[in-house]
Amino acid sequence: MRPNDRARRAAGSFLAARTRLAGEDALDERDTAVLGVDLDVLGAQLASLRSAFPDSVRHAIAIKTMPHPRMLTHLVAAGFGLEAASIEEVHLALDAGAAPADLIFDSPVKTRAEIAWSDTHLPGALLNANSLDELERYPRHPSFQVGLRINPEVDTGAPSRFDVSGDRSKFGVAFSKDRAALIAGSIAAGVTALHMHIGSQVPSCDAHVAAVQRVLAIAAAIDAERARRGDDRRITTIDIGGGVRAEPDGSAVMAEYGRRLRSEQPDLFDRDVRTEFGQWVHAPAGWA
Repeated sequence: MRPNDRARRAAGSFLAARTRLAGEDALDERDTAVLGVDLDVLGAQLASLRSAFPDSVRHAIAIKTMPHPRMLTHLVAAGFGLEAASIEEVHLALDAGAAPADLIFDSPVKTRAEIAWSDTHLPGALLNANSLDELERYPRHPSFQVGLRINPEVDTGAPSRFDVSGDRSKFGVAFSKDRAALIAGSIAAGVTALHMHIGSQVPSCDAHVAAVQRVLAIAAAIDAERARRGDDRRITTIDIGGGVRAEPDGSAVMAEYGRRLRSEQPDLFDRDVRTEFGQWVHAPAGWA
């Protein structure tokens, strides 16, 4: 049975049984909508994600795809980290029991107050800056890891409204940008992680593999310049984001993505690799 068929059956059973939650009806006559999750399907998606990559890869599930507190707690209990796109989502993650070290904070408009709060409350978290200008707001010796989002400028094949890898994208520092400025800014700000997220609903893994190659090239350039300067810091983390299409062949594409990275970019796994899949994880398991 396909995941969506299972979800529809679960929806029918749920509505027929008038499931009770904490001793009260989960639904009443005033409700006009209900959201549900098939936990078996969700578990299968999470298992497929883990199996597609080496065991060393750490997965943070995008909160915005399903921000319900009980679902976030479920993911944390299953051993997954969480990715936040706003300070409000950071608080949701902490309330769900996520350790700061398992949290990625990706908001492209972090304020100085949010960055200062993160320095106090998120030791070990990964904060990915969206621009070189944002890096200037970061403290010199933060408690969190400093990352920088790169726009690898690849052709994703995704629907235009979901494609954020073009040369006019507002997200990340463009791959074609003045390389000297990119390297110098990263070194000055103590960047030790590079991040990419090329879009959503990307139909094949070709664009993702090409994007990883470009991000690794920038990491190598930063590392080489640091070595030349006698600076022993390196880019230790590559955050490859999310964006793989959820259906109809999402599991096959994810498995191929992992295989191709192993065969074509094996050096990637010499670093700490993070992912941020959200819709791919949740869409097959959800119903409304």
